[in-house]
Amino acid sequence: IVPNAVSVPCGEIRVTGAGARAWELTKALAAEAGAVVGVVATDPCAPFDPGMDGVATLVGAVLGIEPWLLVPMLVTWFVTVILSGFVGLASMLAAVGLVVAITVSAVEPRIPLLCYGVLTALLIAFTHRSNIARMHAGTEPRARRLWLLGLRGRRA
Repeated sequence: IVPNAVSVPCGEIRVTGAGARAWELTKALAAEAGAVVGVVATDPCAPFDPGMDGVATLVGAVLGIEPWLLVPMLVTWFVTVILSGFVGLASMLAAVGLVVAITVSAVEPRIPLLCYGVLTALLIAFTHRSNIARMHAGTEPRARRLWLLGLRGRRA
């Protein structure tokens, strides 16, 4: 099942060669995905803002996996908040920015990282479904202090 895997006593799998990094990263990604799901599912504030802690956990996980992947996420988040004022939209697009960054980069192993990115982006979108509904209805509050267009509108 695992390339370059060697079966050892007690059911332990030891991976050698080129597959070792992919196997270790896959295990780490599975644990970190579990952490994101766990935070979202068990957060006592989840009925009020289920996406906030999931995004914060995702940022910490990405920092531990490949720190440079935070750059496109943060740039996407800030640009979205400055242009739209919607923090929830910025969080969802930042998760998509992670997927895009993994797709266009030469990061290896790509498949486990891409699966992790897509699954967490879907989870972040799922947890922000009430934000999506409020944006669609025009009732979602904006981060006025960060929203560049909102500040310009007030000065005029």
